[in-house]
Amino acid sequence: MKPTTPPTTIDAYISSFPSDVQAILQQIRSIVRAAAPDAEEAIKYRVPTFVLGGNLVHFAAFAHHTGLAVVSPNGLNAGAPL
Repeated sequence: MKPTTPPTTIDAYISSFPSDVQAILQQIRSIVRAAAPDAEEAIKYRVPTFVLGGNLVHFAAFAHHTGLAVVSPNGLNAGAPL
């Protein structure tokens, strides 16, 4: 369930969902972290975002799906699967 006030950290965002969704979001986070180890975590547009010279990747959970948006491939490890 989404909080009434916007989260300020990715941890807060993920913890606002049921445990099954949290597991999926943590897996996405880990994969992105492995692909872009130098990226910083942030909340942008009310969703978790990895930033490296600009927005790199956004990810989010919704009622019936999760989403991943690669904004810029710069900074992603070419050998890491996303």
